[in-house]
Amino acid sequence: MRSSLITIPLSAAAFAAPANFFTPHCVDSIAQISASGTNFDLSTSVSPANTTVPVNGTYSIQLHFCKPTTPIPARSKTLQVLVHGIGLNGGYWHSGFQPEKYSYVRYMAVLGFPTLTITRLGYGNSSHPDPVSVVQAPYDVAIVSSILKAAREGHFAGATSAFNRVVYVGHSYGSIIGNGVIASQPKLVDAAVFTGYSHGKMDPSKIALVPAASVDPVQFAGLPDGYFTTPNITSRAATFFSSTSKSYDPKALAFDYAHKDIATVGEVMTTTYAVVPAPEFTGPVLAINGADDILFCKDSTCSNLAGEKTFYPKAKSFDAVVIPSTGHSLNFHYSAPKTFFSINSWLAHRG
Repeated sequence: MRSSLITIPLSAAAFAAPANFFTPHCVDSIAQISASGTNFDLSTSVSPANTTVPVNGTYSIQLHFCKPTTPIPARSKTLQVLVHGIGLNGGYWHSGFQPEKYSYVRYMAVLGFPTLTITRLGYGNSSHPDPVSVVQAPYDVAIVSSILKAAREGHFAGATSAFNRVVYVGHSYGSIIGNGVIASQPKLVDAAVFTGYSHGKMDPSKIALVPAASVDPVQFAGLPDGYFTTPNITSRAATFFSSTSKSYDPKALAFDYAHKDIATVGEVMTTTYAVVPAPEFTGPVLAINGADDILFCKDSTCSNLAGEKTFYPKAKSFDAVVIPSTGHSLNFHYSAPKTFFSINSWLAHRG
């Protein structure tokens, strides 16, 4: 297995965004997704060792499919499926704030990739079931797996045919879910990109979370207390953004906070379910983090990413990229185009 750890210099002009930033043609939809899984019994507020509670259902899931703006036949049949983390939603990938700089979807559309953005169960316009018993890591993996199966066949609004290859691109908890997917169903995707994530126990005290309805009674009206969000813009910056001076536009932080989303008690208590090895996954894996990510980097160079390769022993290749002066939410920093370029370059060589 080939592997590498690369640090991207911020001054590299070669990582500039493509000049041709046409707005892609996108289709928003609500899909009815059925899935079965086995969750943890959290009735005692303690996560037990094993999953014992069957969960079945059909839920509404918000999808956002975008066609490429540049026709590249070699890429037209490779679908990137984008999955966000906690406190965010699908808008993380197709930001309305200066999209020519910060929209991953628009960047990849210029380079010929179709994308399918998932707004996960409990978030955005997707269904909001019980935040303790239903929206947990095991069922999140089951729901996303069902979507991936349908996505490969082109069974979603906007698609006109099946896809030959599926690349999973996750951020933070979305990467955790993706890791759980390739661990449990290693043939479901062809390549995996995990941003804002590494194995190891995350310290939940670094994320300030309070009941969402108490922070914004309008946006989060009717949600039970098991749905949480970040309490203010200061805590948002401390957790999701770099502490390096002038590493992001304050307007980007303000936009991100204005469009914040939730996390659930069930997710927070069961995260480690999917933080496991994926011993049978044979596709290529890319791990990419900001050097200032306080949640998943152990030091100022995020050197722990190099050790991630041990969790994917049969992977075709493993590569890790560290973006300097960048915090957890890579897509909202000045370095976002460099992050996007790094993923595209990796796809060209490995994916």
